[in-house]
Amino acid sequence: MSKKIKVDPNQKEFFILKFKELNISLSEFWRVYNVERTAIIRWSIKYELNGKEALFEITNRTLYSAHTLINSVTDYLSGKFSMLDIVKKYNLSSDNVLRTWLKWYNTPKWNIKVGEFVAREKISKSFKLNLVLQVLQQKLSVKEVANTNSISEG
Repeated sequence: MSKKIKVDPNQKEFFILKFKELNISLSEFWRVYNVERTAIIRWSIKYELNGKEALFEITNRTLYSAHTLINSVTDYLSGKFSMLDIVKKYNLSSDNVLRTWLKWYNTPKWNIKVGEFVAREKISKSFKLNLVLQVLQQKLSVKEVANTNSISEG
């Protein structure tokens, strides 16, 4: 297994700009500069959305809302968006975030995870209690309750 090489944000920016300037295929660029094709794509998305600041290594965990979790998975499963489109649309830190969420989907872990995301939302205790009662009384999944109550990003 190969070791992951850390690339300086200045180098990332150089590779992104050089790739755009040369207007060549990812395969050709990889052969010339020995930079992984997927890395160039990921860096480019981050750079387009948030500039050079996005190219720095993430040091703390990014927290996403239940709304982002549910909608990004739903959008991907609809088939209308590619994984990279969803990363751009919801400003996810990487496609690995979405891959993890897709692994949770259709498993018992999905409702647990959606519940954890809902619990982190900045909403009142009475509203949270109401959501729990809806799950218990109406025998709905956590995902369904979150969707019907349109819990927004917190």
